Amino acid sequence: MRPAEEDLIRDVLHALQPMRCLEWGGGVSTLQFPDLLPPAATWRTIEHDPSWAAQLTRLVTRPGVVVTHVPPDDPAFTGDGDARSFESYIDAADDAAPFDLILIDGRSRVACLEKARTLLSPQGVAILHDANRDEYLGPTKSFTHQLLFRDNRARRERVEGGVWFGSPARNLRALLDVGRHERLWDFYRGMGRLLA
Repeated sequence: MRPAEEDLIRDVLHALQPMRCLEWGGGVSTLQFPDLLPPAATWRTIEHDPSWAAQLTRLVTRPGVVVTHVPPDDPAFTGDGDARSFESYIDAADDAAPFDLILIDGRSRVACLEKARTLLSPQGVAILHDANRDEYLGPTKSFTHQLLFRDNRARRERVEGGVWFGSPARNLRALLDVGRHERLWDFYRGMGRLLA
């Protein structure tokens, strides 16, 4: 994630102070974001890659953070993987719902986002990383409240980055200083034009 993306997510975590969190697709976020939560909060990461799941597990030091390896149902999946290829991965968190926060940054993102809507508490927030990719945004229409931040990478051949937030009932603008973040993203977009 780029600094502007991390900053957005950090601000939401600070304001929301979620107690039960789910992450599909582990990474640096698994190691950093839980430190922003209340001491009794839990963070559950579901990761499809066995070596990466093992490495994250060794690096986790905060109590309440659990990394679970769930392999794809179809090891020959292509690209991001579809719901059939990752059914077990998508359903792995059913027993721990509802969640106050769900971060989607792994495989089968469209199916995970669809599932997130059923696993969130009414005031919970879902976060989708790499929201510059239009094909990921179909399920967002089922969320009453949403915010989308995109950058210059949305117009490139290799599209990545961008962050989308959604909630069934929580006003996201009350959690986030949207104007400040829009100005920051405009600044980074301008820097991208200079560096491209």
